[in-house]
Amino acid sequence: MELLEHIHDVPALLSRIRAAAGTFICTYCGDGDAQARRAAGYFNDFSRSDIERLLDAGGWSVETVEDHGAHTLLVCR
Repeated sequence: MELLEHIHDVPALLSRIRAAAGTFICTYCGDGDAQARRAAGYFNDFSRSDIERLLDAGGWSVETVEDHGAHTLLVCR
């Protein structure tokens, strides 16, 4: 859905979602240079490992990770 790419404070959002839900399914597009990402309206440039660390810090356990081209699908509980 390309939600996280448009969020300024991803750690705060992940913590709020954690407080409200038992499962979180998301995708993250980690491809492209910063200039192209800004042109697309993206506010951040996380790597796959960055996203996994942010999820962990927000209280999520990543159960499934699938790469689909530039997008990574993550299922967390």
